[in-house]
Amino acid sequence: MIEFKHLEKALKEYAEAIRDQYKDNLERDNRRATGDLITSINSKVIVDGNEYIIELQLEDYWKYVEWDTKPHIPPVNKILEWVRVKPVLPRPMKNGKLPTEQQLAWMRADKNSKEGTEGTHDLEDALAEVDYETIIEEALEADVMDCFDELLTIFQ
Repeated sequence: MIEFKHLEKALKEYAEAIRDQYKDNLERDNRRATGDLITSINSKVIVDGNEYIIELQLEDYWKYVEWDTKPHIPPVNKILEWVRVKPVLPRPMKNGKLPTEQQLAWMRADKNSKEGTEGTHDLEDALAEVDYETIIEEALEADVMDCFDELLTIFQ
């Protein structure tokens, strides 16, 4: 079986570049609440025969940060956790009192139930910003040349 060691190396670098750019985008856009999403991001390349898979490992909730959501009722306990770590600065309500953390969480949940959420598209942007097409082409070319060199030594 032909080894594509140059391609595998280029894909690992590509996966790491996407990972790093995604982290940078989240930081740049102030998407750090607990920081769990940013610290969870890991990348790897899986080689299965002739198939090469780039995998990003992320917290399960990454998709709710990345993509727009339709109106929905989110888990209030998760919103409450977000209110506590963000932190959300309360503004006086109509009665002049500051809302409690629980009230803030319910207000946010109510807003999400009516409007949904706007996604960050930070991963989508990272994929667009990291251009490895030329590097991958050069790696494939190097692997093909290695294969030809190996064949030439066999038939000499």
